[in-house]
Amino acid sequence: GPQGVSACGVDGIATTPLGTQPGLMYLETRWAIDELLQLYLTDSGRERFELTKMALHLEVRGARGVFHVKRLAVGDWVFRRQIHGGATIGDAAEAALEVDGALDPGAALMSAIAEGLITPPHHEGEAA
Repeated sequence: GPQGVSACGVDGIATTPLGTQPGLMYLETRWAIDELLQLYLTDSGRERFELTKMALHLEVRGARGVFHVKRLAVGDWVFRRQIHGGATIGDAAEAALEVDGALDPGAALMSAIAEGLITPPHHEGEAA
């Protein structure tokens, strides 16, 4: 949980790379494909569906044949995508702040950990 991140200390946290859970993907799209996917998965039987054009930042999370699609604000999306790609916390925060100057990187990190997406680092002597 969050204890693993706090164990890094203030000086080490910005340079700490974290892992992510398997089955994550981050997509940027210009169409509301998440709505189309939801219709398909719920088998709504609609004869016609009109895609809405909009810039979306999606987090797709899946395992064992079940998956969830979540819309994210651009700052959170960039932060999570950077972490997923192996960036350190500091580099991910910097990249996210470039697109959303109002983002709170600490809150973004804690939110991702609370959702079970990010795995905290293990330290020597700590039980895995």
